[in-house]
Amino acid sequence: MPPPRVSVIVPVRDRRALLAHCLDALAAQTYRDFEVIVVDDGSTDGSGDLAALRGARVVRTTGVGAVAARTAGVAAASGQVLAFTDSDCEPDPGWLAEAVAAIDAGADLVNGRTRPARPALPLERSMGSGLEGLYPTCNVLYRRDAFERAGGFDL
Repeated sequence: MPPPRVSVIVPVRDRRALLAHCLDALAAQTYRDFEVIVVDDGSTDGSGDLAALRGARVVRTTGVGAVAARTAGVAAASGQVLAFTDSDCEPDPGWLAEAVAAIDAGADLVNGRTRPARPALPLERSMGSGLEGLYPTCNVLYRRDAFERAGGFDL
């Protein structure tokens, strides 16, 4: 059986409840040729165990941080398209289908719009993206060969 075309990489540390919602959203994707790799970066709340029960491949790291965790996910990935989201994100059902269509049309990098679920409370921070040209790793896909040519993430 050929490897999946897309590898979805999700770093997590102690966000079991949020990860459950993220995994539910990934299970609802209309595009189906993908694997989910959860990089459990030293969780103590069973995040990695939950991911394994939900059918994700789990890579375990020891508190190396999100960038190094994503890099470990890339090393474990078999897909020719690398998709990144975060454990507190819930991608829309058409997320992968629309992004892969853009890759198929020739894009090396695809960034989707990111919207917070609610306004941030005092002392909270949130990530959003739109047309400003930023590529937050909570919602970005790369053609693997382009990612590798660019040298991956800065560690």
